[in-house]
Amino acid sequence: MKRIMVSFGCIVALGLLISCGTRYTESAYFIDGKLVQPEIGVRSVKVLTVGKWQFKDSNNNGKLDPYEDWRLSPAKRAADLVPRLSTDQQIGLLGEYMWGGFAAGGIAPKTEEAELGTHEIEAIVKEFSRYTIMRWPGENISATAIARKVNKIQALAESEPFGIPVLITTDPIFGAANNMESTSLAHQNMAPQIPDWPLVLGLGAINDPAYVKEIGRMHAAQLRALGIRWMLGPQIDFATEPMWSRVYDTFGAIHERVVTLGTAYIQGLQGKEKGVNPFSGIVVTLKHYPGGGANQGGMDSHSAPGKYNVFPGNNLEEHIEIMKKVIQASQPLSIMPNYSIFKDVTYKGKAIEQVSSHYSMVFMQDILRKEIGWNGMVTSDWSAVVLNRDDGTAGQAWGTEGWTNGQRIKRYVECGGHQIGMGSSPAAVWKAGLSEGTLTPKDIAAAAQKVLEVTFASGLFENPYVDENKAAEIVNSFTQQAHEAMMRAFTLLKNNEAILPLDKETVDQNGDGKITVYYDGLNDTAIEDYVTKVPNFAATSDITKADYAIVRVSARHGYYFGFDGGVPLSYKDPIMVYDFEKNGPSLTPSTASSRGFTAQANNEAALKIAQTIEAAIAVKKKNPTLKLILVVSMYRPFIISDYLDHIDVLAADFGMTDQALLDMVFQMRNGVQDKTIQPRGTLPMEIPSSQEAVYTSKEDLPNDSQNPTFPAGFGITSY
Repeated sequence: MKRIMVSFGCIVALGLLISCGTRYTESAYFIDGKLVQPEIGVRSVKVLTVGKWQFKDSNNNGKLDPYEDWRLSPAKRAADLVPRLSTDQQIGLLGEYMWGGFAAGGIAPKTEEAELGTHEIEAIVKEFSRYTIMRWPGENISATAIARKVNKIQALAESEPFGIPVLITTDPIFGAANNMESTSLAHQNMAPQIPDWPLVLGLGAINDPAYVKEIGRMHAAQLRALGIRWMLGPQIDFATEPMWSRVYDTFGAIHERVVTLGTAYIQGLQGKEKGVNPFSGIVVTLKHYPGGGANQGGMDSHSAPGKYNVFPGNNLEEHIEIMKKVIQASQPLSIMPNYSIFKDVTYKGKAIEQVSSHYSMVFMQDILRKEIGWNGMVTSDWSAVVLNRDDGTAGQAWGTEGWTNGQRIKRYVECGGHQIGMGSSPAAVWKAGLSEGTLTPKDIAAAAQKVLEVTFASGLFENPYVDENKAAEIVNSFTQQAHEAMMRAFTLLKNNEAILPLDKETVDQNGDGKITVYYDGLNDTAIEDYVTKVPNFAATSDITKADYAIVRVSARHGYYFGFDGGVPLSYKDPIMVYDFEKNGPSLTPSTASSRGFTAQANNEAALKIAQTIEAAIAVKKKNPTLKLILVVSMYRPFIISDYLDHIDVLAADFGMTDQALLDMVFQMRNGVQDKTIQPRGTLPMEIPSSQEAVYTSKEDLPNDSQNPTFPAGFGITSY
């Protein structure tokens, strides 16, 4: 007979595996096959010790309650906490607010002391709000002050009943593009405390999933250093309509790139393939499900004229397929639906309801929950659950114009919605559902459960605090990596006579014994430092005396909130009111204005860019030895065909400092010429040949304009 001997140590080890491994595998802190003790950060409550583990006594009652036990799953912790809260307290969790509104600046610190304002104290104490957005302060406020402010917010929240921390989010802020006047770097939601990175469209140009994943990891580290654990992004929209104003924040219009790069970036941000790593990642909100890239006529669904996504190419399934692949591969904790109505279209035989995606049972239940199999938290886009915003302007609850707020919130919940974005008076909308009888307290509790699961998964309950003395150091520690990423995105489209790079072998075009360079960019004086490092080079502010003229301009910008017609990609075509009968621009120039921006101002700014290019070409025509180097910051695609024959070198950047651009032009690294520096970017979407070609293309088909100047994927990848 065989004897099987098992040592006591093995039994103990097996017991530990059973009790600590199998039992707690759904814990947010079950990492690489084992439970990992998180750091416990406290200001006013106690730390509990149970066995070898430490826990935060969030309600300060001296015992470990299930919601305080980080060994449990986020779902189990939330299920314990929600019944402890009153319905009003639960409602406080169901809105993503900008505390105090734009007038108060939200939670952005006003001074380096970063004191809490009355609006912030009231939001936490009276309104029980625990989800807010950072609208970034100006460059006079340091990263240290932001971290200090976040710590004070979290300390107040910890001192309140149940000790629920504040999950702070931000719009995507990684990326800088030239403004229309090409005089500074600007971005829709720029955070001056964070070094400049390329736009997301630039990550599409880089087209290296492993590298993009690493960029996501670095972005998460920068946000975490400031106490930001949630980002309302990235956009996984398939940018098939090139006139759409939000193209710059997408990965472009090449199917495989959007899938692989979008997945990689999300996984980098999350710190793990699926979900979020509470030690290193941030919560991601993938948007705008099921895809906002097919905006009718290049308009935008923030405004009523642009409320439709259209599919004349019958290509809805490709847009959804991209979303499906990214969601299944990365399992983000949160998703934001699209404002748009998907006009008169079906999906696999099912008619899509003619309402905003927020209210579509086909999109939000049949496809997202059942076909894709996703089970996370849905947060609405701003003002998507009302027709009148907090500030008096129109909301974007398209297709629900005859509904009450109670009917709207009922349908949103039926579609799987949990949280309302700012601008919609979230608490009032949830209470309207109760008062109208369209919701029950059970519905409120179910939404609060899902929202709290996200906070538990993020790791904030254990330690919401940051080291404010290291915040700036950590944020700035990625400056060189951001610089390299901008260079990686640089896309060379034309390089006659191998003019680039400018180096010791560069030809003296006018034969005066020196190589003179003119630079018209963000900072005209930036060229002076470079020419001193290359023999025989000199800078000039007079283009007529130059051998080489580097002229930097921006692609024409769209308008974020949209006009009553699409903003052309060409510099000279005016914005025309959209004609819904002929499905194209009318013959009527737009006179639209919104939030201080006008169609006329956009037309004029674009025309100035054209005049800048034409002025340089005029000098070149008089001086044939002048070599013209044009660099266009590709916020959206641009129309360049009329000028291309007169341009010797053409390149696209995707948000780039002067230093990064000139490092590429002069092949420099740290002030020394380096032959290993080569152009590597390729176009993430095509450059159309004319505005007419854009108008005759179909909004839902990628890269389908006739005879594009440069096709998607094109780029010269060596000097």
